[in-house]
Amino acid sequence: MEGLTIEVNIDGSAYRNPGHEGGLAVYAKYSDGRPDRLIFKEGYDGTTNNRMELRAAIRAMEHARTLAKKEPARGHARRLQEQDGMGRR
Repeated sequence: MEGLTIEVNIDGSAYRNPGHEGGLAVYAKYSDGRPDRLIFKEGYDGTTNNRMELRAAIRAMEHARTLAKKEPARGHARRLQEQDGMGRR
């Protein structure tokens, strides 16, 4: 897996935010030729848009770390709240 790059697309939302059902999904594209795939999707009751977006970012980083065999992982967030959730100060 040397030199592996993973492009991860995430999304999360809540229907009738806040306090109702919501969900998230993570889709990955790999640089080493393996097929693109849906990594996971999850649903929750009583949630918010922010919770779902941040949870998707966390799950994506967990997946990247697993593939990197616990080596440091780097992330790029597309939204400010995800940057805050990933430790931006």
